[in-house]
Amino acid sequence: MRFLKKICLLLFAAANGAFAQSGETPVLASYSFECKAGDSFIAVHPKNQSDFHGEVSDVGANSISQKTKIWNENCFAGTHYVLFSSGSLKGAWFNILSNDSSSVVLNIDSSEIAKINKSDSFRIIAHWTLNSLFPGGGGLMASEGEVAGVGCSYVFKYSYFDKNGEMQIPEGVNRAVSGVFYYLKNSGGGRWVMKNGSFDFDAGGEIIEPDSFLILRNPRDVRLNICGEVFKSASVLDFKNPSGEIWQENFFASPTLTSVKISSFAVLLENGIMNAGSLENPQNSDFIAVFDNSESGVNKKPSKIYVYDGGWFRLDSDFKNPVSAGGDILDSKDAVIFRFSRLAPQTAKRVKITPDYAE
Repeated sequence: MRFLKKICLLLFAAANGAFAQSGETPVLASYSFECKAGDSFIAVHPKNQSDFHGEVSDVGANSISQKTKIWNENCFAGTHYVLFSSGSLKGAWFNILSNDSSSVVLNIDSSEIAKINKSDSFRIIAHWTLNSLFPGGGGLMASEGEVAGVGCSYVFKYSYFDKNGEMQIPEGVNRAVSGVFYYLKNSGGGRWVMKNGSFDFDAGGEIIEPDSFLILRNPRDVRLNICGEVFKSASVLDFKNPSGEIWQENFFASPTLTSVKISSFAVLLENGIMNAGSLENPQNSDFIAVFDNSESGVNKKPSKIYVYDGGWFRLDSDFKNPVSAGGDILDSKDAVIFRFSRLAPQTAKRVKITPDYAE
């Protein structure tokens, strides 16, 4: 794990000159996860390889155009997204609903399309799927016995795209996942299937949304490698409260190329998403829960909980023993749950995270 992380950092340093010029040149990196028996919380931060990189030539009501390449109609529809690499929306991504030979229609609202200018640069990137992120099962334990779904690894997924191409998350807190999947091997070959679903339905095309948070449940220890493109530039997180309930959980990968200080999340307070909490009543405070996968077992508690009360404090999984933690560092492979009460019902807020990269 340390070795692969060191490779990533060396690549980061080698590409630093390109970053200084363009601000968006990706780095190819490999992340290694040591998944203990039981539940592992996996942050899918690396992105799939870009299929297009260019500049905006024109902006429509919900679309952008380019003049450098001719595309096949709807070749990106429902399978790709746009990631802006310059301009006001740098770091933000938008699902592609359709495309013609030179333009893409995005799942984007009027306030955000107004922020796009001609010459803004963008990438078109294929969504990860179960097949592309975990090809052939990706080293996870397959179901090979007479009874399907026994003695194998499970992939728990929280977010999903609805029929309109909008990403949805579970409403409220402590809610059920949107789907559970495993890799089935039999005489007909291997394929991803959905638990309690039809064995005849190939779920390999199930989309893993950008910066997703997954839970892998393994019957024994498993090593997992994820390779992809990562960016030095700021990341953008979309916080939502779809239910209107007073509390809402948002699930994310740690949105950074390398390790990041917890103090980088002060922007959540500044943007009115996170409330300052109270160490006298931390359970009823807004908090950030971090999972580092160092212990085995299922239905695990977070390894660290952070509350802001005049400064950042780290608590244990029982919300006890607060320690001043403004200098704490989150690993780029950490998975994070933000539980907030500030967001108004049926609203969403996009926040740019510009990390102070740890040395």
